[in-house]
Amino acid sequence: MNPKKTCPKCGRAKTIGEFGKDRHKKSGHNCYCKICCRKAQQLWSKNNRDKLLIYSEKYRKTLKGYIVKVVADIKQRCFNKNNPRYGDYSGIKLYFTSGELCQWCLDNHVDPRSTNIHRMDSDGDYTLDNIEFLTKSEHTILHNLEG
Repeated sequence: MNPKKTCPKCGRAKTIGEFGKDRHKKSGHNCYCKICCRKAQQLWSKNNRDKLLIYSEKYRKTLKGYIVKVVADIKQRCFNKNNPRYGDYSGIKLYFTSGELCQWCLDNHVDPRSTNIHRMDSDGDYTLDNIEFLTKSEHTILHNLEG
C-alpha cells in the first residue's frame, strides 16, 4: 500500500511519489505536491523575470554555468534532429557530464570561457581524451585547414 499525504495548497490526498524530495524535512519530502510546486515556480518566474534574467546571466559567467551551456549545446548538435547542425554531428556520442567536464577543467587548469570546444579527432566522439579548448581564431583557422 502506498502511503498518502495531503498537499496543503491543493487539498488533495496523493501518494508520496507525487511529492518532491526534501532532505530538510522530517518526512524527507516537500510539503507541497510536485504539481503545486511547479505552478508556484512558474508564477514566480513570470512575476520575477528581471531577477531571473540577472541570476541566469551571472550563472552563465561562472565556470560551472558556462560548462553546463557547452554540454547542452553539444547535446543539441548530436541528439536533436531539429538542430540545423544535427547532420554534421549525428552519430557522435558524448561520454562526459557537465560535472565531469568542470572537474576536468579544474584538474587541467583550463578556463574554457571565451574559447570553443574542439574534438582533436574530428571523427571521434566527445570524450575527455579527445577534446581541447581553442580560441575562436585558432578554431576558425583549424576548421579552414580541415575543410
